[in-house]
Amino acid sequence: MILLKLLNAFLSFVSIAVCTSICAHGQELAPPIKMVIYPAAEPRPALKHRLLPTYLDRAPGNAAVYLGKVNVETGNLLNSEVIEKYYRWERMPISELLAEQIEMPSTVIDFLDQAACADVCDWQLPIRQGNSYEILLPEVQQQRAFARINAVRIRQHIARREFDEALHALQTGFANARNVAAGQTIVNGLVACSISLNHVTPQVIEFVQQSGAPNLYWALTALPTPLIDFRDAIDVESRAFEFGFPELRDLANAKRTEEEWRDLLHRLATKILSMLADPGQDIRPAVEALDGACRERFMAAKQAMIERGMPADKVAGMNVYQVALLDLTQSHREFMDQAAKYRTLPFSQAQAGMDAAIEKSEMNAELLPPFRQQGLRAIRTTRTLEARIERQITCLRLVEALRMHAAGSGRLPATLDDVKIVPIPNDPVTGQPFSYRLENEKAIISGPPLPNTPSFWEITLSRP
Repeated sequence: MILLKLLNAFLSFVSIAVCTSICAHGQELAPPIKMVIYPAAEPRPALKHRLLPTYLDRAPGNAAVYLGKVNVETGNLLNSEVIEKYYRWERMPISELLAEQIEMPSTVIDFLDQAACADVCDWQLPIRQGNSYEILLPEVQQQRAFARINAVRIRQHIARREFDEALHALQTGFANARNVAAGQTIVNGLVACSISLNHVTPQVIEFVQQSGAPNLYWALTALPTPLIDFRDAIDVESRAFEFGFPELRDLANAKRTEEEWRDLLHRLATKILSMLADPGQDIRPAVEALDGACRERFMAAKQAMIERGMPADKVAGMNVYQVALLDLTQSHREFMDQAAKYRTLPFSQAQAGMDAAIEKSEMNAELLPPFRQQGLRAIRTTRTLEARIERQITCLRLVEALRMHAAGSGRLPATLDDVKIVPIPNDPVTGQPFSYRLENEKAIISGPPLPNTPSFWEITLSRP
């Protein structure tokens, strides 16, 4: 899989929340969210508050340049002692923050704000130059630390009841999460999801629980769906063979000797198996074993090529290694397209389709099956992360609808049908209404489990 080593490194230290979701079949769930809310009417105008900079707020510039400058500014700032402080401040109860001596690095904040308001974000990754496998992304990984700094900034404003300033910092958080995702790799998207799930959205949860905080129903509704866009990254992932090895782009018509075809297959296998292997593992026996595997699969692979539409007389003139490469790359493309097409559907349908593609892939004989299965699972992971983010934001919309209803009625609704002032969103995981009940003056919102995502929200309306 493209950038697999970097992806594995990312998984080794990314927060537990994202790690759990990346386990394709893991079902560990986040603890329930318990909130105490205050009534808050609809703002006037309705979109008075935004969670992304508006067009008029943005300016010409490349966000990646500003985020690179943040890296320079934090070169001497983010030692282990400082990182530990920000980690503690981010998790500290809001009520305790005012007693802390927190000095926000002003230059860092300025660059983060400028990045958020830049019209474009171009990381200028050399993906199309054919060296996708060798791309390193340290500047992307560092954005999580910058997001933590901004999260502490949001919390500090909330603690001071500086709601306008907190909203501005929330804009910076959401905008830069999207900027990180603009790098056309799955790793970019994974880091962006980590920023949104672990550093930005939790501060919205804190914000809406404050007395006097403005209602964010329409601000949340106006966020794009999906918030983190993986489409370009999925295109790159689906064509990893061609990006990494330009020689594979015209296998059907290229003219090579049998030894040259064998050499190309071995180079491809060496690259893939090196990424999948444990440190120090000798992959040479596995590469050499491919010769026998190609001969064993030769007739079946030729038949598969004919069934895909290639003329039989053309297939008949191909040697065992050319057929093996064509079968490998075309089979990979077919399975990746299966997963990619299903991920465009609503989540409940997407999940079933992608699971079926993975199961079929595991049953299908292939020269290098782990490579393809890693790619399929990565695509499935991206869709799960999208659903996690969308459910968080949708539940917050529902909370804000309850605050808006309470501003008019003075109480929580007995049923969601009682909320007339704004539309009640459905659970994006199922496409159906959330389960809702009023129990001992607490609103209980729930939905089917999703890995490491709260499926149970308990809402209490504060009484004056």
